Amino acid sequence: MKILNVLKKTLGLLKLNQLLKLGRIGKYSSFSILFILGTLLSVFMFKNYIGTDNTVVTDTEQIITMQKGDLVSDVTITGQIKFSEKDDLKFLSPGKIAKILVEENEYVSSGSVLAELDDIKLTELAKNVAKAKSDVATAKYALKVSESNLRDAKETLNTSKEGDSVLIANKEKAISDAKISISKSEFDLSFYLKSGKQVDLDNAKSSYDVAVFTKNNASKTLDITKSQWDTNITPFEDDISVKKEIYFKELNKWFGLESSEQFLKKHTDILKDWKMDLHKIFSESTIKRDIYLRPIDDKNTQLDELTIYGWLHLSPSTIGKEDSSSDIWIDCKNTSVLPTTTIGNSSIDKTCIDKSLTDKWEDYEKAIKKYNEKILEKNKAIDAAQSTYTNKLSLYRTAKQTYEEILSRSQTDKEKQLNDQLLVNKESLKKLEDELKDLKNPSILDISILELNVTKFQEIVNLRESELKNTEALYKNAENILRGAKIYAPYDGIITAINKNEGDTITSAQNIMNIANPNTLEFNGDVDEVDILYLSSGLAAKIQTDALRDTELDGTLKSIGSSSNSSGGVTTFSAKIDVSIPNDAALKDGLSATARVITKAKYGINLIPIQSLYGTFDFPTVKVIVNGQVTEKAIEIGDSDSNWVEVMSGINETDMIVMEVPDIPTTDIRGGPPSAEPKSNNSRQKR
Repeated sequence: MKILNVLKKTLGLLKLNQLLKLGRIGKYSSFSILFILGTLLSVFMFKNYIGTDNTVVTDTEQIITMQKGDLVSDVTITGQIKFSEKDDLKFLSPGKIAKILVEENEYVSSGSVLAELDDIKLTELAKNVAKAKSDVATAKYALKVSESNLRDAKETLNTSKEGDSVLIANKEKAISDAKISISKSEFDLSFYLKSGKQVDLDNAKSSYDVAVFTKNNASKTLDITKSQWDTNITPFEDDISVKKEIYFKELNKWFGLESSEQFLKKHTDILKDWKMDLHKIFSESTIKRDIYLRPIDDKNTQLDELTIYGWLHLSPSTIGKEDSSSDIWIDCKNTSVLPTTTIGNSSIDKTCIDKSLTDKWEDYEKAIKKYNEKILEKNKAIDAAQSTYTNKLSLYRTAKQTYEEILSRSQTDKEKQLNDQLLVNKESLKKLEDELKDLKNPSILDISILELNVTKFQEIVNLRESELKNTEALYKNAENILRGAKIYAPYDGIITAINKNEGDTITSAQNIMNIANPNTLEFNGDVDEVDILYLSSGLAAKIQTDALRDTELDGTLKSIGSSSNSSGGVTTFSAKIDVSIPNDAALKDGLSATARVITKAKYGINLIPIQSLYGTFDFPTVKVIVNGQVTEKAIEIGDSDSNWVEVMSGINETDMIVMEVPDIPTTDIRGGPPSAEPKSNNSRQKR
C-alpha cells in the first residue's frame, strides 16, 4: 500500500510538472524527473525504515534531503535567423550584360568575377582610364616644374633681401682679381714703352726654342714607350699560347680531343654541350664496340671513345669515384687537397680528372687576365706619353705663332693692344663694383618685383595642385568605372538572387544580383516589455531552429532596441543576437528559431523544494527530524525559482527534511502560488 501511495504521489507531481511546462505562465523551473523519483523513493525507504509504530510523518508529508543542483534563469525570444551581411551588387556603368557567370545559391569566393558588360563597353572604359592616367602624369610634371620655379623665386627673393654671403664674397674676390689685372696691364704697358719691341722678341724667341726642345723630347719619349711595351707584352702573349696548348693537351689526354677553337672553353661547358657528365663518360656505357667486341670510335660524337677505353682497360691506374681506393678520381668536390699515397720511398699524388681540367683552364684564364692587365698598363703608358706629346706640340705651335707675330708687327700695334687691354680691365672693375653695391643694397622696387614673382609662382603651384587632384580623382573614377564594368564578389558568400539576364540593357542604379555571407548569422526577435529589464548586451544565448531540432546554437545578445513596437495591444522591443555557426551546419536565411537568453545561472548549489519552507520571508525555517521528533530549524536562503530555493546555511545534506506534499500545490513562503514570478509569455527559468 505504501509503495502504491508513493507512486500515486509521484505521478501527481509529474502531471503538475507537465501542466507547468504547457502553461508557461511567467518564468518556470523544472528539476530532473530522475531527481524527483529518487527523492520520493528515498522518502518511502526512510518511512519504511522508521516503521509503522514510530512514524513521525503523516500520509501528506514526505521526508527529503538537501540536494545539489542548478538554478538557471533565462528569457525566451521567438524570431528568425538571418544573414547579417547581405549586399546588392550593381554595375557602376550602364551597358549591356554580356555574361552572368554564376547561378542562384552558388557559393563564390571573394574577388571572383560574377558578371561582365560587353567588350565594346570594356574597351571604351579602358581607353578612358588610359587617357586619365596620361592626364595625371602631365599634371604631375606641370606641378613639378611650377614648384621648381617657386623655389627659385623664393631663393632669389631671400638672397636679395638678406644678401647672399657667397655671392658677395665671390664678387669681392672678382674685384680684387680685376685690380691685380689692371696693375699687371699698367706694368706691361710701362715696361713695353721703356724696353721696346726687342724684349718681347727675345722672350718670344726663348719660349719658342724651349717649345721646340720639349716637343722633340716628347716625340722621342712616345716612340720609346711604344717600342718598350711592344717588347714587354710579348712574353704574356707567349704565355697565353703555352697555357692554351697545355689545356688542349689535357682535353686530348682525357677525352681524345684534338686542338680546336670550338673546344677552347671550360670542360664543364663542353660537357653541357654534349649533355653528359664525367661519371657518365668514364663508364662502360660510353664505349662503342664492333661485332667482335673490339672498341671503336663513334664518329657521331666528338668524344674519342678509344681514349676512354684506354683509361678504363689499358691504363695501369684505376678510375673511380671520390673517396674510393682508385688512383684517379673522376671528381673531387668534397676534397680540397688531394691525398698522397706512399709506396716504399715513393709518394704518388692522387689524380682528379675534374680538378686537373679545371686547374689547366684556370691557368689559361689567368694568363689572359695578366695579358689584359699588361695591355691596360701599356695603353695607359702610351696614352700618357701621347698626351704629353700633344700638349708639348700645342705649346710649340703657340710659341711659334707668337714669335712670328712679334717679328711681323710694328711698335704701334703692340702699344695699342696693351692700352686696349688696360681699358677693358678698368671697365670690368667698374662693372664688378656696381654689381657688389646692388648685392649689398637692393632697391625697394627690385624687392617688390621679386615678391610679385613669388606670389605669381605660388598661385601657379596652387592651380597645378588643384589640377592634379582633379585629374587623380578623374583617374580613380575612371578606374572604378572600368572595374565596375565587372561585378566582383565582395567576400566569400552565396548568391541569393539573380535579377537580370544576359543581353539585358541596364543602368548603373539597377540591382543585378544579391549576395550574402553565410558565415555571419544574426538572430532577430521581439522581447516582451516585462522581460526587457532582465536583459543586457553580452549575455549568452542558446538558439534552436525548427530545421535543426537536435542542434543548439551558441549566441551572444548583441543589442536591444531603444524604441518599442506595439501590435495588438502588446508592447515589444527588438533584439539582435550574434550566432556562432558550427562547422557542420548549413543554415538558410529566414529560418524560424527560438532563443533563450541566460540572465542568471548558478551551478552545483544546495537546493530544496519551496514547498518544504515554513516561517516568514525574512526568517525562513524547515522541519527536520531530530532524535525521532519533527523540529523547526532556521535556515538562510538565496536565489529561487517557482519550485526550488537555494540553501545558504542552517542545514546539511544528511538532515532529514519533512515536506508537505498536497495533491495540488497551494502556497509558498512568499504567500502566492508556486509560480508567482513576473508574468511574461516570452520568459522562463530553468533548472
